[in-house]
Amino acid sequence: MTTVTPLSNHFFFLASQALPPALPQHDQNQPYVLRVEGDGAQPGARVVPRPKALNSQGSAETRSQQWSMTAEGRIVSRLSGCAMAWDDDDGVLVAAPVGDPARPHQFWSVAGDGRLASRTLSGHVLTVSGEANPVLAELDGESVSDPVRAHYWTLLAAPLQSGDATVPTWVYFQSALQDDAGQNCVLNVEGYSHSPWAPVIFWPLTQTSTHAANELWQITPDGRILSGLGDNLALTLGVNGGVTVQLQQYPLPLSQVWDLSTPNQICSALTGEFLCPSGGAAAPYDGTPIVAASGAPSSSYTWYTVPPSPLPLQQIVGRDPEPFPEFTGDQAEAYSVILDRLGLVSLRAQYYNLQAPLDVYNTDIVSWTDAPEGIPQDAWDAVRLQLETEIECAITARNVFTNYTNFQNTLFGTDGATVAKLIDDAGIMEGDQDPNVGGIILAIVEGLLYTALCALPGVGEAAISVGGIVGNLMMTAVNAALADSGPHSISPDPFQVAASDLWGELRNNYQAVLGAMGSMETEILKDWGMLQTLYPLAIKQGGPDSLFWDPSTTPDLVAAATPGYEVSVMQMLMPAKYSIFLSFKNNRPDDVPSWAKWDSGTYQAWIAESTNHEMYPSEQAMQTDIWDNGVQQADFFRCAAGWGFTVVDPDVASAVSCLTFTNLTQNMLWLDCLDGSSDVAYLQNQYIPPYQSSWVLMEMGSYMFGTQDLNAVEGDDAAFTVGVLPMLRDIQISGMTAATGFQFTAPVANGNGALQVSYVQTPNAQSS
Repeated sequence: MTTVTPLSNHFFFLASQALPPALPQHDQNQPYVLRVEGDGAQPGARVVPRPKALNSQGSAETRSQQWSMTAEGRIVSRLSGCAMAWDDDDGVLVAAPVGDPARPHQFWSVAGDGRLASRTLSGHVLTVSGEANPVLAELDGESVSDPVRAHYWTLLAAPLQSGDATVPTWVYFQSALQDDAGQNCVLNVEGYSHSPWAPVIFWPLTQTSTHAANELWQITPDGRILSGLGDNLALTLGVNGGVTVQLQQYPLPLSQVWDLSTPNQICSALTGEFLCPSGGAAAPYDGTPIVAASGAPSSSYTWYTVPPSPLPLQQIVGRDPEPFPEFTGDQAEAYSVILDRLGLVSLRAQYYNLQAPLDVYNTDIVSWTDAPEGIPQDAWDAVRLQLETEIECAITARNVFTNYTNFQNTLFGTDGATVAKLIDDAGIMEGDQDPNVGGIILAIVEGLLYTALCALPGVGEAAISVGGIVGNLMMTAVNAALADSGPHSISPDPFQVAASDLWGELRNNYQAVLGAMGSMETEILKDWGMLQTLYPLAIKQGGPDSLFWDPSTTPDLVAAATPGYEVSVMQMLMPAKYSIFLSFKNNRPDDVPSWAKWDSGTYQAWIAESTNHEMYPSEQAMQTDIWDNGVQQADFFRCAAGWGFTVVDPDVASAVSCLTFTNLTQNMLWLDCLDGSSDVAYLQNQYIPPYQSSWVLMEMGSYMFGTQDLNAVEGDDAAFTVGVLPMLRDIQISGMTAATGFQFTAPVANGNGALQVSYVQTPNAQSS
């Protein structure tokens, strides 16, 4: 059986897949998970299945249900640090001190099919008995009948704590199968539908900016797979194994939780079944429904994420150090002669000297075919072959990093010309105006990866490979910069600077990413194990883990990623001067140009200067920099997908002000209007979907707002107070207290009594 070792220091719940009668009180919305009984702190405490706790993330009850797994196979309690062990004497599962000689059965394997097997008691797996207690059952071969899935378990990601959030990234799920026309296919939402229910199908990679959102997905740490269509749609297991996108439900049911711990497979946490095209055909037709089904692992059940997960380059850097082979005896003599001929003290030190002509060294070594006098020919040949291999690996690795550096420098530029042009297009620095603009450097990475994946050059396998290399290198570099505490670090926190200083802020971050990439390159070039591992991926053309980069494709890659970069910058600039105006009474001004307005079906919307709702952005800014770069009008005017304007309703009384709240997390939030709102009819409690905005109207007074993350277990709410001052309708915000793992951005004030504040999840480079 294939085994899976969860990432160290990542906490999870061990949820039983058993159905009645193995778990008589089974509730699919509250799975049974293994927990340590009592206060959990006493060695020898029983480990038993109990309904998953809904208490605060930091409570002892919740932590007693969370585990981590060490590389050697111990499953360790988050609460006590004790290891899960089988007690032979009493026939029970307990939490025992790590290494307790009285309870040696502390080592486990998580099988790819969901079985939790003992490594010290061969053939035994953890199972749930009729009394819902865990026992070790001896399996008689692989064909044991288990209709209630008593032998099967699912690793569910634990709720996020401070610093546990991940950088949101877009991926395709590419099938290992091709369709009957030989095309590469991906998970696709049928009909590019934004409806709250739509089937998921097997479909050729489209890669157009118009229809890309239905092919792109975000994977959250707690096991949700969010559709790129937005609107709070998540991959959902329906009746009879059918798979759809549906509105997220709260509390989160197992039908919307997916286990990706088995490499290249997508497993339902509810049934333990794996996604595949219906019928499991070797070459499905386009449009074949996706279902969850049981069966032996095969290409029908295999899905690759693009960019790949985990990132191959990050795995390479995470290897244990491996020195270059040491030459001894006659080979040491041969190596010394080669160094003398090259005029070097150490050839291997030249691998990470990026100015060293490795190709010249290699040409010389290849030409020295005859062994010098006194050195056996076989020793001479062995050293030459080893050095030629090392140099080829080093040259190949250097080329990978050089191509990425050229890509980043060409895309972002080195003089800020693109940023300066976009500032001019937005018109936000006219006269002596130099407004503050805000942003998150990670949003630029996300934006350009999204658009690059949507419009990569080429089709099929070539495009998938290109998407893999760009995403792999860029996200690995960003993660390295996030983790760096020195000069090559970037901050995940939102920033706010004067518009004239925006390029300087961005440039410092870009240089930090390149610096982190350079440090990574040096680390690889100094290590023989890393070089050997990288080389085959760097010459492999095709496949999600390929690191092959044809430098002739770099201009096409830059062209594909540029729209995302420009849109990300415009998302920082435009809210500094403009607001979205709404009218539910068809009172939109008659002179609004076509590029600045939108009809939602229930209201009219347009964009204009915050202080004058009849002064509009330029056609260059709206048509060229925004619409022609693939931005959807619905996202823009609803303040979704990264857009966060203040929203103003000029139809309401002049004494009413507006607060826009933007959710920059991947979780559904509940915005609760608390103190001071009971007598104001238009202050409404409301849901705010991931990456979208909502707004509330306020009269003069003081109001308390709270937010709750609906995907986390019950915990602390975030809160803030809004004060609306008389006459000037000036809005002031105070008392911001963020929940664990989240923070508020600096508010963006835009006049007209409107103000925008965002709520962002705190990223951590260790969770990628």
